[in-house]
Amino acid sequence: MGKVYFNPAAVYGPLTAAFPLAVAQAAGVAKTSAPVRTGELRRSIGHKAIGYHGYVYSFARHAAAQEYGASPHKIAVSRKKALANPKMGFGPVRGPVNHPGNPGTHFMLKAAQAFRPLFIATAGKLFRG
Repeated sequence: MGKVYFNPAAVYGPLTAAFPLAVAQAAGVAKTSAPVRTGELRRSIGHKAIGYHGYVYSFARHAAAQEYGASPHKIAVSRKKALANPKMGFGPVRGPVNHPGNPGTHFMLKAAQAFRPLFIATAGKLFRG
């Protein structure tokens, strides 16, 4: 009986190349799914892939409140400062402000759910050449 040799490099090569591409595509899903008011949240979304470990992240202060939602709360004004946003048509306000809260947008969850099909599609393209 003859021997069959398996070349693991033929499999690992395309998989190693597909992984960072799929992580970058998942970051794109997070960016397109994130709400845009000032653009700060979208600009703060990034990604990193090292070997077979990758992640999508956001450094915006309000990223968690947008991902999971926020209940109604008061926004206190720090000393000698006022809340204002002329572009949005309000301000300056010198006292506490009642924030109405917001539902979660789950932009990072959407990126996580999109990763597997993106990885499979990208790896399939690399295997087919």
